Amino acid sequence: MSPLFLTPLRLFFAAASRIVPALLAVRVAERLFTTPPHSRRWRDIEHEMLADATRFAIPMDGGPELAGYSWGRSGDPIVLLVHGWTATATCFVNFINPLVDAGFRVVAHDVLAHGNSPGRTVSVTEWADTILAALATVGPVDCIIGHSMGAGAWSSRPRSCSRRRSPSCRRHSTSSR
Repeated sequence: MSPLFLTPLRLFFAAASRIVPALLAVRVAERLFTTPPHSRRWRDIEHEMLADATRFAIPMDGGPELAGYSWGRSGDPIVLLVHGWTATATCFVNFINPLVDAGFRVVAHDVLAHGNSPGRTVSVTEWADTILAALATVGPVDCIIGHSMGAGAWSSRPRSCSRRRSPSCRRHSTSSR
């Protein structure tokens, strides 16, 4: 965030904490930090990548279905790409073809409230849940590449969670490729 944006934000929360009940300030902060802006413009190359993708649905436990995409051949080792805040699955456009050319099946999904997936808000916990849902749908992966919030959400999940609810990641050496 730019410093010009942070100064009014800090002033707002300083004033709000003195004027309004703490609960309202918490609600405003929660909304602010769980609602991604939808101002990102897709590049032409991202539209081309989506046109080349195999689309599939990723069911969430008791929730909506996420938009999933894959490139490459079924049966190849899987690399799961997890985008960051305000991005979409296609933000990894420069990774997809090289990974497919190296013999991987590349899988990505739009997290809740991003891209073609439904929703207006998403928390870090829900972000991690979308990754678990993707793993449950595609099976064990050889590698997870996360950017920004995608990496943070994956690393923030409880370790027991991956053993109980999702397939594990296999170790894979790329040195033989």
